[in-house]
Amino acid sequence: MSSKTRRLATMLAGMLLLTLLVGSAANPAGAAGPPIGTTALEFRPADYPQCAFNGSNRSIRFMVDRIVANSPDRFDADGDPDDEDAPLYRQPTEAERDDFRAGLHALIQDDPDTATQRLAEAGYAACGGDIDSPFFRQTVLVYHPAGLSPTGTEGAPALVLIPGQVGTATVLSGPHLRFEQGVKDQILAALANPSHFTRGAVLSGTHRCNRLPEAPAEYQGSTSVCRGSYRISDMAHNVDTIFQEMHDVLRDEYPDGFHVQLHGMSAAGFSISRGENPADGSAVHPHDGITRAHSHAEVELKGRLAAGGLTGQETTEYINLTSCTPFVHSVSGVPAPVRKLHCGTRNAQLDRERGSGDPDRFIHLEQSPYIRSVYPDYIRAMMSGL
Repeated sequence: MSSKTRRLATMLAGMLLLTLLVGSAANPAGAAGPPIGTTALEFRPADYPQCAFNGSNRSIRFMVDRIVANSPDRFDADGDPDDEDAPLYRQPTEAERDDFRAGLHALIQDDPDTATQRLAEAGYAACGGDIDSPFFRQTVLVYHPAGLSPTGTEGAPALVLIPGQVGTATVLSGPHLRFEQGVKDQILAALANPSHFTRGAVLSGTHRCNRLPEAPAEYQGSTSVCRGSYRISDMAHNVDTIFQEMHDVLRDEYPDGFHVQLHGMSAAGFSISRGENPADGSAVHPHDGITRAHSHAEVELKGRLAAGGLTGQETTEYINLTSCTPFVHSVSGVPAPVRKLHCGTRNAQLDRERGSGDPDRFIHLEQSPYIRSVYPDYIRAMMSGL
């Protein structure tokens, strides 16, 4: 059945059902409906094969864990910093990026035949599954099958997408999953309990330091990793990637949604920004997304850190829940604590948002090892606030 025919059939069926329900007063009190702002005709995970590996059905968590575990490692993994160590991240061609973009648009627009064909032309596949169960199909995983092999991987990113979310639902982004401990599990935990405000996640498939060639000059900056330069294998500093195409398509299809990119840092606390230099200007609470993200995350974490009495480490974390973007809370009148720390000024995804989207809908979040390991689920409070 064609995409147009499927949409028409779905629309007519929905109208008939609505007529029957209204005419017979059959809708029970309190019956659950779709969340406000969702697309009525959205993609169906059941249109795609069950996620599987080696002939056995698998959960999406299993698939993602394997892709990340197989991610090409850093170029100096063998102790020699002057050569690259296989397997290597392969930069996609422009044609592959075009095919992937068309395939993902088709998937979201409920055209599984076109989606399957165009994704395959880019080397990708889509499967339906559940984050923690191998038996259900309520979420879609878009992945490069070579990433399931430790020797065949090309470091390609993956995408998890959940239908039926509110229009403002958040896309989580993990550009450094092989490098920053705890972020992958933090994202998967949020996806396992979406509660209508987690749309999905863009997941890197390579170590950020895998390749020696440097990322474009406009995304270079000061860094202590990868021998002091951002590389083409760093998804947060390169737009010529499938990782970027995933972000771009999701912004096109869901313009009211937020993208929250999760990072890890060695410093205490967290640093939330819209990636811009603090000198570029302050934000207004609660109008700007960055102020709501900081306020909800700060309230959630301060309450949990103080619940059992502040230890030395918890006190350090407590006083370092900061923003790169100055603002004053409209209710309390208290200025947000500000640190110019890992603000994401040269972030490639934010740069694209500035050019074609809404940069206030992109949140750059750096987190300490302590927060990532002890309180990783605080991001749910932040996303609900957005």
